[in-house]
Amino acid sequence: MTKKLWRKPGPSDSKPEENFYGMKELIGNGRDFAFAHRLACEEGPWHHAYANTILLNGLLKGIREIANQSGTPIVPYDGEVVEVPMHHPPHHRHLSGNGVYPVDLPVRLILSLADGDEQRAEEMIAALSEGAPHHVMANIIMMHLAEALMSLARKRNSTERIGV
Repeated sequence: MTKKLWRKPGPSDSKPEENFYGMKELIGNGRDFAFAHRLACEEGPWHHAYANTILLNGLLKGIREIANQSGTPIVPYDGEVVEVPMHHPPHHRHLSGNGVYPVDLPVRLILSLADGDEQRAEEMIAALSEGAPHHVMANIIMMHLAEALMSLARKRNSTERIGV
């Protein structure tokens, strides 16, 4: 069994985009989901792409289960966002289109984690925005998933307070 875990799956073994497009329900500002999927789940070393697929789909499944159990609809993130520029070597910059990732980075949770410290928030945004494109795109999507979890928690807390 261990050997099977370490071989790259063939096309019949996995469908990496299977649940990915379901994330549209969470990400209100996505411009090109096919490109976002390719960046997060097909680019870079195989183990990164497949790990991103597993993590993103696992988190989405958990969010859907929580929403289902609480009877709370999943709604797209509608808070403040920042565009994340793509950093390419000079000889690839002409290929980068408009030069930003196809999904913006949500910052409500980042601002909360920074506890009002603007410099710390900027450092967090920089940390999530730097690196290989497949890492950055996965970071952006995971922050949307984290925002969805926080949204479900806020809705649940407000419902409990009013006795629904």
